[in-house]
Amino acid sequence: MSLLSLCTRLVQDDEAEDIVQEAFMELWKRKEILRMKATSRLLYRVCLCTALNVVKRRTVVNMYHASVKDAGFRLDWHGRGGLTT
Repeated sequence: MSLLSLCTRLVQDDEAEDIVQEAFMELWKRKEILRMKATSRLLYRVCLCTALNVVKRRTVVNMYHASVKDAGFRLDWHGRGGLTT
């Protein structure tokens, strides 16, 4: 399974591409300290964990927005809240 197909199972296509690219960049920055044998496994792990973090973050944000809406607050596009009247 490719890294991109792994990530697209969890997040949208554009997010998956960003995750894979970020994983490669992070490993490239640390190439001197990494063992070459473990690099592919590490790439898969970094991509999987990052994609799962995106899903978790989205879930938390959605739950927050739902609770704010249920409580009678309105969020403007800057994220500032206020009571609806």
